[in-house]
Amino acid sequence: MSAQGHFKQEEYIVAIIGGLGLTAAIVGAAMMVMDVQADNARIAVYAGLVVILGAVALWLVLLKPWLEFDDLKTPYFTGHHHDHHEEPHEEGHGEGLATSSPAEVVLAAAQSAQASHDSHSQPKAPPVAPEPKATTADDLTLIEGVGDKIAAALHQAGITSFAHIAAKTPTELETAVKAQNVDLVGDAKTWPRQAKLAAAGDANGLEDLKRRVKEGKVLDDLTILEGIGPKIQQILRDHGIITFADLAEADVENLTKILRTAKLPTIPDTWPKQAEYLVRGDLSGFEHYKGQLKGGREASSD
Repeated sequence: MSAQGHFKQEEYIVAIIGGLGLTAAIVGAAMMVMDVQADNARIAVYAGLVVILGAVALWLVLLKPWLEFDDLKTPYFTGHHHDHHEEPHEEGHGEGLATSSPAEVVLAAAQSAQASHDSHSQPKAPPVAPEPKATTADDLTLIEGVGDKIAAALHQAGITSFAHIAAKTPTELETAVKAQNVDLVGDAKTWPRQAKLAAAGDANGLEDLKRRVKEGKVLDDLTILEGIGPKIQQILRDHGIITFADLAEADVENLTKILRTAKLPTIPDTWPKQAEYLVRGDLSGFEHYKGQLKGGREASSD
């Protein structure tokens, strides 16, 4: 606006052009914020900014506003008659308020549109995955054959839970304990089996298994095999054959020698094969094979 307080015709033209450019920029920025027709929105923003800059340039060329200021901050008022009566000003009215020039309005709109474009063009950072929770160590001494020293040795080897033990072989567990210079009493043959029950929360099954453990070995009921009764079972246990696995690995000639020493005429030639079915957990195969036996021997061998 001119210093006389009235709009000139050139000012109306510049204001209309600048307003159209500002409107286009604002509409384009709004479309970008709402992610609607992104390409057209960018075109509208850039076109609006170009029109605004053109309007500013036209305003400077046509109006030459610097001619009506004796410096950039203080307006040089002309055309006022000193005999006009000055209207009283209300106390405090207008204090602390600043009036923005058209150039400042245009610059602020351009900065706002650019900030909106930058916020949508920058890729979002991927969400940060939560840190895994620490695993609580289990009380490994609940396993028969594992005392405080052995449990500490297993911990030193990184074996801290029932699941860890259940996933290991007896040989791997024994090696881990001995690597910590801790002596074993018995062996670790039953530890994975006990740990599996403990990890599953089967307290009753674990206690039943522990009652049948002696020096780290499960005392299997060998009398379920055809040809073995309580007396022969005890003789075999006295010679270290106390599990189905022990019997499956036993040599028939050695078994015969044990029985002859006890003055028993029983022939044990089918016992290892019967035990192999039980070690594999093949109960149906065991029962089928057992049904073909007579007095503990295969019918074809009579």
